[in-house]
Amino acid sequence: MIGKRELGDRFSTSGFLGHKKQTEVEARDTLVVPQTDNAIASATSDAMVRVAEQQGWVVEHG
Repeated sequence: MIGKRELGDRFSTSGFLGHKKQTEVEARDTLVVPQTDNAIASATSDAMVRVAEQQGWVVEHG
């Protein structure tokens, strides 16, 4: 359909993490973990969440 835009998840065979860098407004770095059925469970992602928490980062699920 012309002019129609859709946003789709494309992570069916991988995990995904995002990083929001610390700024003057946000005092801490944030690790972003997407909530989606399309990303696979990942031991690496789980480990990164634990490391981020240990380092004092905010962990945002969403």
